[in-house]
Amino acid sequence: MKSCIWLAFVAVAGVCLLSTELLLPQASGVTATFASKEAASTAVREVFAAGVVEGAQRSTELEFELSGKIVEIPVVEGQVVQQGDICARLDDAVWRHKLAESEAALQVAQAELERLVNGASPEAREVVRADARVAEVQAQQAKAHWDRAARLFEQKAMPAQDYDQYRYLHDAAVARLAQARAQVAEIEAPARQDEVRGAQARVNMAAAAVAEARTQLERAVLRAPIDGVILTVEVEPGERVAVEQPQAVVSMTSLSQVRVRAFVEELDALSLQPGAAAFVVADGNQDVRYSGRVTWAAPVMGPKSHRHHRPGEMYDLEVREVLIVLDDAQELVVGLPVDVFIAAAAAPATTTDTQHSLH
Repeated sequence: MKSCIWLAFVAVAGVCLLSTELLLPQASGVTATFASKEAASTAVREVFAAGVVEGAQRSTELEFELSGKIVEIPVVEGQVVQQGDICARLDDAVWRHKLAESEAALQVAQAELERLVNGASPEAREVVRADARVAEVQAQQAKAHWDRAARLFEQKAMPAQDYDQYRYLHDAAVARLAQARAQVAEIEAPARQDEVRGAQARVNMAAAAVAEARTQLERAVLRAPIDGVILTVEVEPGERVAVEQPQAVVSMTSLSQVRVRAFVEELDALSLQPGAAAFVVADGNQDVRYSGRVTWAAPVMGPKSHRHHRPGEMYDLEVREVLIVLDDAQELVVGLPVDVFIAAAAAPATTTDTQHSLH
């Protein structure tokens, strides 16, 4: 009886041991899966992208806003310029003449306004007053003659025709006196407000014409809008430019910073964040890495326009533009193609991935 019990105990123990051995590998597999997912969530990988070197901003193309013949280009490619420096000049003879003409017209309008406000000169005022005094004397003389004629006419000593002649002369002298006094009042009266406003408007129009001529004259000179370096000179003195056919005269950029504009393909577009570490390598010197950080990532995707010509490159993809400011890369040339490597954290494991691992 005891031997049977002992055999049964041994059989049960063997079954339990076998079950434990079968279940342990499955539990270890689940534990390993979760560990691998956790490690993947913290792993760092490098995103590759094609890029091109640029300055602190995109290259600026300078164009004339006037049509004309280029007479001077005082800059050369690679020259460092300051804001306001002359980069090119058009023949401005016509605009200088227009400016002189408009300035003369402004002086005439201002003189007319001053004359209207100040009134007549003292000499002119004195002439009018003298005419009024003469008219007053003539009126008094005519009245004395008419009074004498009236007495003679009452005494029947003067014909009616002569009497009427003296009366007409008196009336004419009185009218001339009134006219002379009105001229004195007019020349001494202040200017009317409507006349002043009209004269002021003519002055404003002439001043606007001067400002326009000066603006056009300034547009005949092409100046650097920023501190930077001249990248290209596209024209030569003697060539003509036309506003109907815009043409870049020179292009420039600022080298206060050296940036790389990278074009990240859509498969890696979500792996980028501003502040991520990055480095670039130029084909001409692959032993040197230029380090920097991502400062901007485009909020939209765009068509792929820049090629890196590497094996396996796909062309029918959307790309996300990224800007990388390099720490020390002054020797890099604007427009140089470079290979870009950006540190990006791997995407964390999803719930679906965990379920597949358990199965």
